[in-house]
Amino acid sequence: MSAGLQSNGNTVWVAAGTTVEQAALRAGLNPEAFLFLIGSTPVPMDRPLKDGETVLALKVASGG
Repeated sequence: MSAGLQSNGNTVWVAAGTTVEQAALRAGLNPEAFLFLIGSTPVPMDRPLKDGETVLALKVASGG
């Protein structure tokens, strides 16, 4: 059973039950710099991913 995290056209596969934050770290991303979506719904970093789900990581731009 697996779930995916997609960023910049690449998908990293993780075991179902892995949190969004853990998946982001596995993908080499800084979770604090991204917004995570499943479909069009934002999800928190502590949410476990279900089998077959793919979460999309969108880079958040900030600064002045």
